[in-house]
Amino acid sequence: MRVKAGPSALFSIGSTVVLVALVIGIAGSLLMARSQSAADQLQAVEPRFARLLGLQGERRRFEQALAQTTEILQEEAYAADLGSGRVGADMQQKLRAASESAGFTVVSSRIETVFTHDGFEEIPLSLRLEGTLQNLESMLQALPALRPALHLRSLSVTAVSRRRARARDDALRVEMVVAAARLTS
Repeated sequence: MRVKAGPSALFSIGSTVVLVALVIGIAGSLLMARSQSAADQLQAVEPRFARLLGLQGERRRFEQALAQTTEILQEEAYAADLGSGRVGADMQQKLRAASESAGFTVVSSRIETVFTHDGFEEIPLSLRLEGTLQNLESMLQALPALRPALHLRSLSVTAVSRRRARARDDALRVEMVVAAARLTS
């Protein structure tokens, strides 16, 4: 037995096939657009990823450079965990000891106003000393050896009158400002 399909049945089957083809075409088009978008993003990320892989390969070198920088900072500046007052007291002790070992008489020493910079504080200390030119030479030679580093900011040298110096021709009054750095972070 053979069934004959009428024109409306053929129309239904035809429109269903066209509708399914249309849905498959739209889905394929969306899938292609998504695929192209993913390929574009991958292409944009690929150089960054390659750069990160290169940096990862250089990690050991970066760690060595960081260790060297940290070592230099420890020689040049006081640690952040020390307060400004503690740094000033340490500076006073070091400078008084260096001055006295150079032969100076320490008249006074005073911690000056602290200056804040980006990442560190500058802590100045003023000193008034009395001694000779040889004492000054010894003191200036000793300064670079002190650690953390102390930097000479100003120096004023004045001859002391003979009467005040008890008949010494070479007596000097020295006023200097020396500063140290303290890390703040």
